[in-house]
Amino acid sequence: MKHILLPPIPPLILLIGLGLGLVQSLAACSKGPEGGAGNPAVAENATQPGARALPPTVNTATAATGHLPEGSVRLQRVQIMDRQGFDKPMVATTVLVPVGWQTQGGVVWGHQPQCSSSGYTMDFQAYSRDGLFGVHVFPGEQWQWSNQAGTPSTAGCPTLQITSIRQYLEAMTARARPGAQILDFRARPDIAQPLKQLEQYTPMPLGDMRTWVEAAEVLIGYQHEGRAMRETVAAAAVFSLMRMQGMAGMPSSEFLTGVTLPGFAMRAPDGELDFRLAELIRRSGQPNPQWQARIAQHNKQEKKKK
Repeated sequence: MKHILLPPIPPLILLIGLGLGLVQSLAACSKGPEGGAGNPAVAENATQPGARALPPTVNTATAATGHLPEGSVRLQRVQIMDRQGFDKPMVATTVLVPVGWQTQGGVVWGHQPQCSSSGYTMDFQAYSRDGLFGVHVFPGEQWQWSNQAGTPSTAGCPTLQITSIRQYLEAMTARARPGAQILDFRARPDIAQPLKQLEQYTPMPLGDMRTWVEAAEVLIGYQHEGRAMRETVAAAAVFSLMRMQGMAGMPSSEFLTGVTLPGFAMRAPDGELDFRLAELIRRSGQPNPQWQARIAQHNKQEKKKK
């Protein structure tokens, strides 16, 4: 039987804790009765032969200062800031990272300004001093595609024929890690589940419109300064496809928009990538209620403009 390199899927909240505001923004742009495209299939899972288990993990916010179990990972909670969106800098969310890791980035405004429906995304990194270990909450993206040649896209939106989350992850990892090889792929219905409220089907007189959600994870391998590296990369995407019947013998027309939420990646040297630690960090996001309230107000104002 084929061995799957990625470990089994644990319960998971939506990526890193920024997703709820973006879900609200996407929902504000969705119209029509609820429908559904069905849940993505769950891929077969088996732990990689020889993969090591995560040692005990300790949160420094609650751990005593005494001796820790051998091999423990000491974590600290760090702030992810929004320094641009409002009248003063605000903590957007907090997340656990290993003690001693450096951090950079935060909430980014003006990303794809003419294309993005929300106006903001996240670009945050935390990494070890030598840079070999690290996590990256990478920005969400938006694109458009049509089967009609010459059909103009929204100003500022790239035209890409990406119609599945697998295609997106293949293209994104090739762009971010030139020369990297995809070693494994699996669907992540647990990541997609909080976005299911966006799925809908709307019939129209000469066609229909369908919105569906996909989420997945890939494991990639590449070389960095002579060392073999491994990185797990996960993302969720919302696709909207409008299909119109052709007239007078003309073929049907299709217009697709794809939107990804901020994704999550964790890297380490080959043999040292700890999938359970990656999941723990991803699940540790705690959004700031005050920031969420300001974002909800922003999303409401953006909805009125449309």
